[in-house]
Amino acid sequence: MTKKPASAQVISLSERRFERRIEEIREILPPAPPGESVDPDLDARQLAEILARQIAELPDDQRRLVRRRVSVAIGDLETLIDELESDLASLAKDLRALNHHDGAAKAYRQGSTTANDHRS
Repeated sequence: MTKKPASAQVISLSERRFERRIEEIREILPPAPPGESVDPDLDARQLAEILARQIAELPDDQRRLVRRRVSVAIGDLETLIDELESDLASLAKDLRALNHHDGAAKAYRQGSTTANDHRS
């Protein structure tokens, strides 16, 4: 059984926090009008246009509230993205160290086997 580096566990936690925040944002946004649905394959620009149109149709007080909550959520997501990038860099560093260690151990075993073969 291989032990995961601690940074892999951190990334898993960060990904879960990111997914949870995305779900919270979805709950903030106004629902699609009756009879309309949002295609999950839309690109970000198309989705933004649809959301902007839906938000613009809200009464002023609701529109301000949604905009404020979405702004806060976007800030949170930007922070989470920075954390994920940092966590990924840490994981890459751990993996390089592990690969270096494994390569050194393999070379040592091969050298040890070759040395024993010459003694025989």
